[in-house]
Amino acid sequence: VSLGLTAGIDGWILESLRSADDLSDALGPVWFENTVRAFTALGGYPVIVFAVLNAVVILALSGERRAAILVIISVAGASALSSGLKQVFERQRPDIVAHLDPTIVPVSFPSSHATVSLVAWLTLALVLARHVSVPAVRTYLIAAAIVLAMLVGLSRIYLGVHWPSDVVAGWALGLAWVSLVFGYDARMRARPQPARGTDERRRS
Repeated sequence: VSLGLTAGIDGWILESLRSADDLSDALGPVWFENTVRAFTALGGYPVIVFAVLNAVVILALSGERRAAILVIISVAGASALSSGLKQVFERQRPDIVAHLDPTIVPVSFPSSHATVSLVAWLTLALVLARHVSVPAVRTYLIAAAIVLAMLVGLSRIYLGVHWPSDVVAGWALGLAWVSLVFGYDARMRARPQPARGTDERRRS
């Protein structure tokens, strides 16, 4: 991206999603455009924060404090990484098509919607899957979370507020972060726990 190697494909994809006569007019009927805006809202901070806070409260009240902390670390870490990398790369948002969704932060790489939505929904799916005994249901939960995150990312491209490579980078960052967090958690869970008697002897 820094070398401009993605500029051609980025621009072509964005322009192909707009009317040839008017780059402010997205392809598709009005209802489709509104549907895409609804999907992009599922990757916004208001929805993500509401869902994560409720999940954390439920986990804490259920005695799953470790899982609650895991959710917080996973989602908060992804948000911090995405925001930090935006300031490092300082890539400006697309300027070849009109933005069909209001944006606040002028920089766009990587896409925070793509990163945080993938991490948040996949994290919640993975935590929930631990309490499901049917393998097919666990697979469905994880697949549904990934599909939702993909729809959020694609909506950002359709609305013209992100270059396609912003979204791909966001997905890659999110997947790497979730893998790191849950990989470390699995490793810690696999460590043998010392017997209670051993701990008491060490304290004495």
